[in-house]
Amino acid sequence: MTIIHKLDDFIFEIFPDTKDIKNNVKELRSYFEKYYSYGSYIPEIKIEDDTVIVEIDTDSLESELSDFQVAVALCENRKFNDAKKILDDLIIKNPTYSDYHRVYGQMLSEEVLEIFL
Repeated sequence: MTIIHKLDDFIFEIFPDTKDIKNNVKELRSYFEKYYSYGSYIPEIKIEDDTVIVEIDTDSLESELSDFQVAVALCENRKFNDAKKILDDLIIKNPTYSDYHRVYGQMLSEEVLEIFL
């Protein structure tokens, strides 16, 4: 996905934190990189001719979401070993995304309950 922002008064109203750095290309690039980052996915930011171009790898994000949905379905069907493999890979790819850890923890909790019940 490509997002293009014209560096004009309007963009500085939408992103008010950029008003003080509007003449500093390095800081603008850093700001938009942080703003559009998602977990470990960091977009490519280009600033050319008063334009900010944001490139986001949505294919990887969509693939990750699909894998997560499969893992959740496996957990719901109590196929924990299969779900663990998927969740382990997802956590390695994007360790800062808390839902992966939450589902993994819930899965482990269910496994422990099965042992004691």
